[in-house]
Amino acid sequence: MLGVGGQRLKGMFFHVVMTIRACLIIALSIFGTSCDDSLDRFQSGVDVISVDSDDLEMNTAMEEARKAFPEFWSEVSVDQQRVIPALTLSLVKAYFFDDSNPDGGEHIWVDSVSFDGEKISGILMSQPRSLRSVAIGELVQFPVRQLSDWLLVGNGKVRGAYTVQILRARMNDDERIAHDANYPFEFPSLK
Repeated sequence: MLGVGGQRLKGMFFHVVMTIRACLIIALSIFGTSCDDSLDRFQSGVDVISVDSDDLEMNTAMEEARKAFPEFWSEVSVDQQRVIPALTLSLVKAYFFDDSNPDGGEHIWVDSVSFDGEKISGILMSQPRSLRSVAIGELVQFPVRQLSDWLLVGNGKVRGAYTVQILRARMNDDERIAHDANYPFEFPSLK
């Protein structure tokens, strides 16, 4: 059990981790080089990659992410109990839509993830381009069937990122090198 000084240290460490996490999340979502420059682009919805809803490769990646979600949650729930977290970043991506247009949704990253055994919840990390039902910074909740990806970063290495790996595989070598250079962590090798 931590004493008063230990609680203060844990609070300071939490603040530093959350500041770093905010910059990493912004960098993860766009191709910016600094947090300040990236924030404007991140919130404006620039650099969104459109993918057809019938893209078999992408749909397979999303299904793999859903099947592997218990692995993600096991790791995150253990990490949330640590005084000093081992994970630098833990995000999920989910499909959000307006009730009036369920086929016109967007896949958006979510931070501060929790799971109650039925629904995933967290904070929406970017401003949707056209959705009216959710907004950046909003607490969102959704069933696992809406999950489209997850990403963990520990020891500087990414795990998960199923849909990101598909997009990286579709880039030419120069594009992939430029993409990867924007992140302070290492993506897995392509299969």
